[in-house]
Amino acid sequence: MVCAPVQIDKLPIHNKIDKSKDIVISLKDDVQPFTLHFDVYRKSKSEELDISNPNLSFGGYIMTEMDSKDFGLRIYGQKVLGEPFWPPFNLILNRIGE
Repeated sequence: MVCAPVQIDKLPIHNKIDKSKDIVISLKDDVQPFTLHFDVYRKSKSEELDISNPNLSFGGYIMTEMDSKDFGLRIYGQKVLGEPFWPPFNLILNRIGE
């Protein structure tokens, strides 16, 4: 799943954070357009995940796995390439591979 935030100043402000389920990413004042990617992967294939993305927005990946599940979740931000613009869409779902 890919999520594309709108311009940062148009996002609603939330003052109550639930650290048990909320992921907070601090953004710089001059943040450029980016998309958030949510990849579900088979834990048995985690060593095969491509980690060579040169367009990461926040310097790395957030990875989470649960012992009782066969799948893990990878979250990362990616720069919008080319002329910076805030995407007109906000959600894309793709199934890649098996």
